[in-house]
Amino acid sequence: MNINQFLEAAVARYKGFMHLIKRNKERNITCFCVPTYDIDLIWHTHQLHPASYSNDLMTSLGKILEHDDTDQNRGKGQKLDIGFSKIIKQWEALFGPRYWKAGAMYRGSTPSPQITSFRS
Repeated sequence: MNINQFLEAAVARYKGFMHLIKRNKERNITCFCVPTYDIDLIWHTHQLHPASYSNDLMTSLGKILEHDDTDQNRGKGQKLDIGFSKIIKQWEALFGPRYWKAGAMYRGSTPSPQITSFRS
């Protein structure tokens, strides 16, 4: 995550993601827009600067977006699954290249930590 080329591309994709949200709002399209991990990294980083985040979103979208990381259900037909499918179609129709990006996709549940015992 510290390679400039990756970060610059992620910032550009974040801007495209925000553009899709704005476009959906203007067209009254309801879509739970699900970011890829590179976009989400930049979104979280943007939020680390609350005044800038607030000003930027109010200027571009007319509202501040809530960013809810609590929904983890990626099952078929669930909100994340449906939203991700919709944004893939919107992204690819508007921008051309695939929304899916190597190194920036959901990889499954985090493995449970292994507990080891130490004997003296």
